[in-house]
Amino acid sequence: MKLQKKSFPPIVGGKPQTLILGTFPGNESLAANQYYANKRNAFWFIMGKLLNMKSDASYKLKKELLKENGLALWDVFKSCERNGSLDSSIKTKTIQMNDFKSFFTAYPSIKFIFFNGKKAQDEYVKRVLPLLLFCRYYLTLSLKILNIKFFLPQVPRWQG
Repeated sequence: MKLQKKSFPPIVGGKPQTLILGTFPGNESLAANQYYANKRNAFWFIMGKLLNMKSDASYKLKKELLKENGLALWDVFKSCERNGSLDSSIKTKTIQMNDFKSFFTAYPSIKFIFFNGKKAQDEYVKRVLPLLLFCRYYLTLSLKILNIKFFLPQVPRWQG
């Protein structure tokens, strides 16, 4: 019998304006108990460029900078079964969604949603959007493991 893997609570400050949603943490992130812990993932690289953050910043500082800049970070799935770290390996029947109704009630200042990948967007649109239609949302190129030179042109896209 497989164990349900569980995601993290959101990183969120007092009055976030933008929510960044991934699908579900990879195995390295789950093991480290940190969003985007895989060093080859470009998420923190892009955030570093946007927020003038040093590449060797601590995870604590990264979280604080997100909050100070009105950004919240979370995942679409609260839990699921998955072999490995790929979104394509998530077993659909095991998906439990995060409680977006409570989240948006607690943080009504959120006006924009950015999705870190198509799977996050697709699942949100299918499972959440019919219940909550009030935010503008944007699909950004997934920041999964790819050549970092490819991501430099993506920084303006994340700036909105």
